[in-house]
Amino acid sequence: MALPRRAIQLFLVSSWLVFDRGSICQGGVRLDGLGRYLTSHGYGGAQLVDSGKFYHLPIHSNGNAGHLVVDTGSPATIVFRSSVKRLGLNEAKTEAQVRGAFGESREKYGLAVIHSFVAGNCTLKNVPVAIAPDMAAMNTYGRPNGLFGL
Repeated sequence: MALPRRAIQLFLVSSWLVFDRGSICQGGVRLDGLGRYLTSHGYGGAQLVDSGKFYHLPIHSNGNAGHLVVDTGSPATIVFRSSVKRLGLNEAKTEAQVRGAFGESREKYGLAVIHSFVAGNCTLKNVPVAIAPDMAAMNTYGRPNGLFGL
Protein backbone atom coordinates (compact mmCIF):
# COMPACT_ATOMS: atom_id res chain seq x y z
CA MET A 1 0.00 0.00 0.00
CA ALA A 2 1.51 3.35 -1.05
CA LEU A 3 1.41 6.30 1.30
CA PRO A 4 -0.25 9.44 -0.01
CA ARG A 5 2.14 12.23 -0.99
CA ARG A 6 0.73 14.52 1.74
CA ALA A 7 1.53 11.94 4.46
CA ILE A 8 5.14 11.68 3.23
CA GLN A 9 5.52 15.47 3.26
CA LEU A 10 4.09 15.67 6.79
CA PHE A 11 6.52 12.95 7.96
CA LEU A 12 9.51 14.79 6.45
CA VAL A 13 8.53 18.11 8.03
CA SER A 14 7.91 16.54 11.45
CA SER A 15 11.23 14.65 11.23
CA TRP A 16 13.02 17.91 10.45
CA LEU A 17 11.40 19.57 13.48
CA VAL A 18 12.40 16.71 15.80
CA PHE A 19 16.01 16.37 14.61
CA ASP A 20 16.81 19.99 13.79
CA ARG A 21 19.45 21.42 16.13
CA GLY A 22 18.33 24.95 15.28
CA SER A 23 16.67 27.35 17.61
CA ILE A 24 12.92 26.64 17.61
CA CYS A 25 12.57 27.80 21.22
CA GLN A 26 14.09 31.15 22.07
CA GLY A 27 16.67 31.25 24.84
CA GLY A 28 20.33 31.54 25.68
CA VAL A 29 20.97 27.85 25.02
CA ARG A 30 19.73 25.58 22.24
CA LEU A 31 17.27 23.07 23.62
CA ASP A 32 17.54 19.39 22.83
CA GLY A 33 14.60 17.44 21.41
CA LEU A 34 13.09 16.70 24.81
CA GLY A 35 13.44 20.34 25.88
CA ARG A 36 11.72 21.59 22.72
CA TYR A 37 8.91 19.06 23.17
CA LEU A 38 8.28 20.00 26.81
CA THR A 39 8.37 23.76 26.25
CA SER A 40 6.09 23.47 23.22
CA HIS A 41 3.56 21.73 25.49
CA GLY A 42 3.51 24.50 28.09
CA TYR A 43 6.17 23.31 30.52
CA GLY A 44 8.61 25.89 31.78
CA GLY A 45 12.28 25.27 31.94
CA ALA A 46 15.75 26.57 31.48
CA GLN A 47 18.60 24.52 30.13
CA LEU A 48 21.73 24.49 32.25
CA VAL A 49 25.20 24.77 30.75
CA ASP A 50 27.65 22.16 32.04
CA SER A 51 31.15 23.65 32.30
CA GLY A 52 32.64 20.36 33.47
CA LYS A 53 32.73 21.37 37.13
CA PHE A 54 29.61 23.45 37.61
CA TYR A 55 26.22 24.09 36.06
CA HIS A 56 25.57 27.61 34.83
CA LEU A 57 22.11 29.11 34.34
CA PRO A 58 21.94 31.73 31.54
CA ILE A 59 19.62 34.55 32.62
CA HIS A 60 18.35 37.98 31.67
CA SER A 61 17.99 40.38 34.57
CA ASN A 62 15.92 43.44 33.74
CA GLY A 63 16.84 42.85 30.08
CA ASN A 64 20.60 42.40 30.70
CA ALA A 65 22.28 39.06 29.95
CA GLY A 66 24.25 37.20 32.60
CA HIS A 67 24.72 33.78 34.13
CA LEU A 68 24.60 32.31 37.61
CA VAL A 69 26.32 29.20 38.97
CA VAL A 70 23.76 26.75 40.35
CA ASP A 71 24.56 26.31 44.05
CA THR A 72 22.11 23.98 45.79
CA GLY A 73 23.77 24.72 49.15
CA SER A 74 23.19 28.47 48.98
CA PRO A 75 20.19 29.61 51.03
CA ALA A 76 19.47 32.49 48.63
CA THR A 77 20.22 33.73 45.15
CA ILE A 78 23.27 35.96 45.38
CA VAL A 79 24.48 38.55 42.89
CA PHE A 80 28.10 39.62 43.17
CA ARG A 81 28.65 43.30 43.87
CA SER A 82 30.69 43.74 40.66
CA SER A 83 27.64 42.62 38.62
CA VAL A 84 25.03 44.93 40.19
CA LYS A 85 25.26 47.62 37.49
CA ARG A 86 25.65 45.10 34.67
CA LEU A 87 22.40 43.39 35.65
CA GLY A 88 20.54 46.69 36.10
CA LEU A 89 20.00 46.41 39.86
CA ASN A 90 19.72 49.00 42.64
CA GLU A 91 21.41 47.88 45.84
CA ALA A 92 19.99 48.72 49.25
CA LYS A 93 22.57 48.42 52.05
CA THR A 94 21.86 46.32 55.15
CA GLU A 95 23.57 45.74 58.48
CA ALA A 96 23.73 41.95 57.97
CA GLN A 97 27.31 40.70 57.91
CA VAL A 98 28.42 38.38 55.13
CA ARG A 99 28.86 34.82 56.44
CA GLY A 100 30.61 31.93 54.82
CA ALA A 101 32.29 28.63 55.57
CA PHE A 102 34.97 30.43 57.58
CA GLY A 103 32.73 32.66 59.68
CA GLU A 104 31.63 36.29 59.45
CA SER A 105 33.22 38.98 57.32
CA ARG A 106 33.43 42.71 57.97
CA GLU A 107 31.51 43.29 54.73
CA LYS A 108 27.74 43.71 54.71
CA TYR A 109 25.10 42.13 52.51
CA GLY A 110 23.02 44.28 50.24
CA LEU A 111 19.55 43.60 48.92
CA ALA A 112 18.09 44.11 45.46
CA VAL A 113 15.04 43.07 43.48
CA ILE A 114 15.27 41.73 39.95
CA HIS A 115 12.07 43.10 38.46
CA SER A 116 12.17 40.70 35.49
CA PHE A 117 14.22 37.50 35.88
CA VAL A 118 14.19 35.42 32.69
CA ALA A 119 15.69 31.93 32.54
CA GLY A 120 14.83 29.77 29.55
CA ASN A 121 11.15 30.25 28.82
CA CYS A 122 10.34 31.18 32.43
CA THR A 123 9.90 34.77 33.55
CA LEU A 124 9.77 35.54 37.26
CA LYS A 125 8.80 38.97 38.54
CA ASN A 126 10.20 40.83 41.56
CA VAL A 127 12.80 38.26 42.63
CA PRO A 128 14.68 39.33 45.79
CA VAL A 129 18.44 38.71 45.71
CA ALA A 130 21.25 39.23 48.18
CA ILE A 131 24.23 41.31 47.08
CA ALA A 132 27.57 39.98 48.30
CA PRO A 133 31.23 40.65 47.56
CA ASP A 134 32.83 38.78 44.68
CA MET A 135 34.29 35.36 45.39
CA ALA A 136 38.07 35.18 45.59
CA ALA A 137 38.24 32.23 43.18
CA MET A 138 35.68 33.56 40.69
CA ASN A 139 37.76 32.52 37.64
CA THR A 140 37.40 28.91 38.78
CA TYR A 141 33.65 29.25 38.23
CA GLY A 142 33.86 30.92 34.78
CA ARG A 143 33.29 34.51 36.00
CA PRO A 144 29.58 34.22 36.90
CA ASN A 145 27.39 37.11 38.00
CA GLY A 146 26.33 35.28 41.13
CA LEU A 147 24.96 32.06 42.61
CA PHE A 148 21.52 30.61 41.97
CA GLY A 149 20.41 29.17 45.32
CA LEU A 150 17.16 28.39 47.08
